[in-house]
Amino acid sequence: KRLRSPLPRSGPSKVSPVGACNDVEKSGGQMTSSHSAVIYFHGVGDPQRHVSLGTFLDHFDLYGQRQDKLHVGQPRSFKYEAELFPGDEEVTHFVEFKRVITRNGRPRVARTVRVYEAYWVPEARSTFSASYTITWMLGRITSPARILFSRWRAFPAIRLLALFKMSEHYPKPGHLEKLERFYRDFENWESRNLHPKGSYKEFRAFVQERSAPQDTNRLLAALDSWKMEVRHLALYHLGRLSFLFGVGAATSAVSMVVGWHAPAYLGLLPATPESALAAKALGAAAAILLTLWPIYLGGRTYVYDVISWTLESERKRQFASRDRVVKYSQGLIRKIASHPRCDNITIVSHSLGSCIATEALLKEGVREKAIRRSGGQTFLGKICSVFTVGSPLDLIFFFFQADQTFSHRYNRITEERRLSITLPPFGQDGGAGRTKIYNVWSRFDPISSSMQALRKRMSERRDAIINLEVLPALSPWPIRAHTSYFADVNLMSAIYASVMGTQIRVDMPKLASFMKDHRVLRDHHLAKAVALPTIALLGVIASSTWVTAAVWILSTMLLFRRATALLSTDYQRYFGKFLLRKEVAS
Repeated sequence: KRLRSPLPRSGPSKVSPVGACNDVEKSGGQMTSSHSAVIYFHGVGDPQRHVSLGTFLDHFDLYGQRQDKLHVGQPRSFKYEAELFPGDEEVTHFVEFKRVITRNGRPRVARTVRVYEAYWVPEARSTFSASYTITWMLGRITSPARILFSRWRAFPAIRLLALFKMSEHYPKPGHLEKLERFYRDFENWESRNLHPKGSYKEFRAFVQERSAPQDTNRLLAALDSWKMEVRHLALYHLGRLSFLFGVGAATSAVSMVVGWHAPAYLGLLPATPESALAAKALGAAAAILLTLWPIYLGGRTYVYDVISWTLESERKRQFASRDRVVKYSQGLIRKIASHPRCDNITIVSHSLGSCIATEALLKEGVREKAIRRSGGQTFLGKICSVFTVGSPLDLIFFFFQADQTFSHRYNRITEERRLSITLPPFGQDGGAGRTKIYNVWSRFDPISSSMQALRKRMSERRDAIINLEVLPALSPWPIRAHTSYFADVNLMSAIYASVMGTQIRVDMPKLASFMKDHRVLRDHHLAKAVALPTIALLGVIASSTWVTAAVWILSTMLLFRRATALLSTDYQRYFGKFLLRKEVAS
């Protein structure tokens, strides 16, 4: 049967604004001396300068050509410029363009935009040995297992992260806030003496003892849900790691089988049985090496960036790489924000660049907070929106939280010094700032997820982080999904509005409904289609029935293509066509 979408087609749903960065067309259509700025942070790897930025601008321009000139405006007159900031010895390059609107039948410049690239590759100069890299990757699989079998008092940051993620869909957030307060009380000295084990059973008794009688049953029900959320979070990450290592193991196994039989196929086996066995073993080892070594060489630069970013020991010489990247990014943000003619800033970051952008911004927020106490002038309030696209921030936070339950004071110090959205520009003078984070992620991107790791307390500003799940153009292939976010019209409409100074409007209810109710996603057809070829490969190893395995793989791939085609077609029908670079901008 043809796979059909359950979503209604008739009647567009109401689009509600989720943020406004500037008053629309402040200049009344007349060009002013001020300008807006965009700071673009690229992702991992070894990209050439301006290549990733050019990809982003291609999609931005394609989206702009679809907009009307009367209200929204279109980008025009792109040019490459340079400026010498005070205190710099070298010029800073940027791409400048104009927002052009039509008034009385004539085009006018309503805004000037400068786009800067935070090209941090030259600052990230770290290498690691092959043995260290492999050991580091294998060590990640222990983190979910340690959390699953730990005491309830252990890994407090991870448990609170699960509680914050649970608040995204839990109908009674007030119950979760009470559980959060109880959990923090459960960690202090008095509770440690009364409940030394720190187990879930002890915490449950602690909640039952401290809560009001009319709230006890509801809080205990919420607590059970919280426990399941922690378990789900750990198993989810364990499953993703298992799939990654499972694919590697399956690839190695297939290579081994092919290499084992290769000498016989090539007529290279000697006469004696002992020599034949040695030749088979040598062929299997060579096949595995020839398969995995190119994969390692191709991906090691990406892994090096992640390892450098997650180093905790300052004794390691590679730790300086992380420090250089953050300081460079801080300096770029600082000098652009302090520009006297810059009145609005949008930060766009992709992949690991989103972790770099947010840490640099929040560390600059710590600096600005200290400056404000001494009565100095601050500039981070100019930052309107921060877009984190395909961000691994929560993933990194999960895998690199050490268990320090032996030290109550250490836990408190760690929590207090951790960067969060309480800092400028998200929090200003004890109140809420205007800056918001738009975290754009996809279930088909194994690196990204919804973001809550920048929160320390549930009572913090709720609208500071807006999680948007989208469907990248090249989904469901994991790597291609991670690299094709900017072709999504939902993402680009929000970025375009922030940059051009209009109101950001995202149809969040409709987007959430699509992701929740579409039959292809709801019935997990894609997951089955991805898993079956892997099972087929394992079947090849066990049975050597090559014809059966080939038919199996072909049939599952055909189902896979049909399901993904339906998903992509329906997504574009509801939200607009993808911004494909083969389009020709008018």
